Amino acid sequence: MLKFMRISKRMILGVVCSIAGSTLSFFVPLLIKDFIDNKKFDLSLLYVFPFLFAAQFILCAIGGLLISTEADLHVAELRIQAMDIIFEKDMLFFDNENSGEIASGIVYDISLVRNFVAAVISFFFFLVFHFRVLSIYCFPSLLLL
Repeated sequence: MLKFMRISKRMILGVVCSIAGSTLSFFVPLLIKDFIDNKKFDLSLLYVFPFLFAAQFILCAIGGLLISTEADLHVAELRIQAMDIIFEKDMLFFDNENSGEIASGIVYDISLVRNFVAAVISFFFFLVFHFRVLSIYCFPSLLLL
């Protein structure tokens, strides 16, 4: 599965946007908590929080879109490769094999690759980043690790 993966600028930018959105989603509630706890209630600052939430949403959405687009490009390449391999087969191959099962297997395998690239990889970076930030925030002594 990993030999089909290529790291492109779109994938890197998607991961960076996702990490930036995750960072905002982690620190914005802490900022609001400090804002309320310290009684720094200024109405001019109240307008900043919706923009921070919107920025977090937009960054996560852009990151997901870029990673999903990259997954679609991988899927398109795999479909072309699969179709080239199928078109090279002799007619005897199709007489012995059920073509519906072949097509169904190709579609299923390619959808697995797309789901892996689009969902699993971005979720992996999200979890690793949040675990690392949360562990450093809650246990500063882990900063040395």
